[in-house]
Amino acid sequence: MNNLKKQLDKELKDVHFPIGSFKHRLESAKSSKKQSQNLRQLCAAIAAAAMFICSGGVGIYAGINYLWQRGSQLSQNEQDAYVEDISNAEADADTYSRELTKEERLRKDELMDRYLNEGLYPQRKLKKISSPEEAQADCVCFLPEISTFYLPERELNDEDLLEIIDHDLMVDYSLAQREGVDETETTRQKIQNQKPEISSTEQAVAIAKETIANVYDEDDLDNMKVETEEISFCIDETKEIFLGSNIEFSRNDNTLQYSVIVDLSTQTVTSLDIIDEQDNYAETVEAGDFLNENTLKHFKEKARLFVGGNLPICNGYAEIITNPEGFLAHGTIRYYFEMENGNITEIHYSEVSKRIYSFRNISQKEFSENIKRTKTQYTNDNFQYQLIELD
Repeated sequence: MNNLKKQLDKELKDVHFPIGSFKHRLESAKSSKKQSQNLRQLCAAIAAAAMFICSGGVGIYAGINYLWQRGSQLSQNEQDAYVEDISNAEADADTYSRELTKEERLRKDELMDRYLNEGLYPQRKLKKISSPEEAQADCVCFLPEISTFYLPERELNDEDLLEIIDHDLMVDYSLAQREGVDETETTRQKIQNQKPEISSTEQAVAIAKETIANVYDEDDLDNMKVETEEISFCIDETKEIFLGSNIEFSRNDNTLQYSVIVDLSTQTVTSLDIIDEQDNYAETVEAGDFLNENTLKHFKEKARLFVGGNLPICNGYAEIITNPEGFLAHGTIRYYFEMENGNITEIHYSEVSKRIYSFRNISQKEFSENIKRTKTQYTNDNFQYQLIELD
């Protein structure tokens, strides 16, 4: 299990989102005497975790977007089928027709990381069957009624393991989507009673377009596909409810995608990510001249454009994480710029592709907690962590 997987497990601990375990927790909740209460708590955790991932997460680099990218390709009927399978299953958790070998378990962990970090998806879809007799000897088959994977007796290849991984993660995604819809509608009603000035989806799309055009000089947004979805989640520590619109712009060939979250109450962009198939996030790259005066001037300008104005910048920091060999972790550097209004603009820059691939608007409290958490986890993994104050 490499550092990305360890990082994911640690960072999502607070929202109880161990990858691939939603199904087991749902079934446990279904059989509990406190079924309705447990299910509500579980659904809230699912929706929160899904949106945590969608918005980039704390300390998680761009690869994690591939989970959401994959899930967004599912049709509504496909999502409904995943949820129906788990809801009707008799078993409390997945089982296999035989135990995975040690080699298969190790490769499954490695492929999980590549799925999340590189977008390595299976070429085929997992074959579903309606009875054990339909299981085939040359491929993995899944019987939803008893949540059982029927495995070939031969050693599983990468495609076999990716089909299992993909199935589990798409179940997780579909559950999050289903519960997120109900939670969002309830949240919208609550917030709208308090803040009737909540913007519409059309207004949110216009705000997102303006931000993308300003930050990335993109002039082809009107020709891109646009998908929107209202989202909400509650952060446990603050109990603050966030209502926003998740907007995705993508080229017709899906080679480039912008993902934007707009706060519908404040009518501001809270995060902006760019996903480009040509980008390659690697660990074996040096930091370069990341404190260059012209570079910092450029990033400061982009930070102001992201927040939609010319707010003065009070302080700035560069976060550098290097692996034991001295190369940048995931080939990226983070810059933080504290604005006059107290908020902090977080910029993720790829030294590999030489471009900014993510912006986030965070509070002082989030900044402090994120820095502490990231420093702790990377130091524990024998990485060198530096937070450099900028002039």
